[in-house]
Amino acid sequence: MALTKVIGEGLGAITQDGAATFNESSADVDFRVESNGDANAVFVDAGNDKVGLFTSTPSTKLDVVGSQSDSALTLRSGDVNNSANGGKQIILGFNGSTSYSHAIRTRHNSSSNTNNAMYFDVWQSSQSASDIGNRNVAIFDGDAISFPNQPSIAFQGNNGTNESHGHGDRFGASDDGVSAFTTSTKGHSRTGITYTTTNGRFTITTAGIYLVYFQAYYNGSSAVNIRIDMSVNGVQQVLAHHTSMDGGTTHLSYSLLLSANDYIHFQHKTGSAQNFFCGNAHMLGYIIKVA
Repeated sequence: MALTKVIGEGLGAITQDGAATFNESSADVDFRVESNGDANAVFVDAGNDKVGLFTSTPSTKLDVVGSQSDSALTLRSGDVNNSANGGKQIILGFNGSTSYSHAIRTRHNSSSNTNNAMYFDVWQSSQSASDIGNRNVAIFDGDAISFPNQPSIAFQGNNGTNESHGHGDRFGASDDGVSAFTTSTKGHSRTGITYTTTNGRFTITTAGIYLVYFQAYYNGSSAVNIRIDMSVNGVQQVLAHHTSMDGGTTHLSYSLLLSANDYIHFQHKTGSAQNFFCGNAHMLGYIIKVA
């Protein structure tokens, strides 16, 4: 129904039960609603297909303007649990559609800081295009910030015996005649880093800055100089050296800027075969993406 009659001021509320369409002919004519304190409480910029709240010059599809003391937007669909299937506060679709949608959801609880949080979920390729993303990539909690799918891996020796490692042998590489690491360790689930048992390589899938740690326990019968190194793509990055050591732990720790498909391995560099104890508390390490 079109409104054609000019309505004067002071008539009070208007009730309309049927549908109402403004600008049915798609004319380049703006639509404006005044509030008591603002001439442009709602403003439709017809020529540019944009809507402003408290502005007559919207710069985006929806432009909300206020002063630094104003709260611009309130969303009231927060959930009480952390289920990925719970209510979403914001859903972000792709290219004018709801396909491949990401989401921001919130959790609310009056009795605990840890139950108050913001969750950021992204769509992943295992989902249907019409699904809302369920891969949780960040949680901003009342007590902490966490990144549940940040690439990381923890590993350790798994046979609890001495093993001879020759000069140049790679730790955790079965091709070099030593036991592979176990990566099912201490409740840590690996993601985003691939370990190959035959050559001892840890392959990175996502570029970034990684914190890398490795330790090996020399358990020999005489004092020798022990050297182990950390390499990226076969190029030595750091070398640990202990002089006249007849038993004890050698540590490596380093931060690395890595590209996708780079690989890390750890290598014995003493010069002759030496015994290392491959227990789960003696030979171990981790690789964690930190930025």
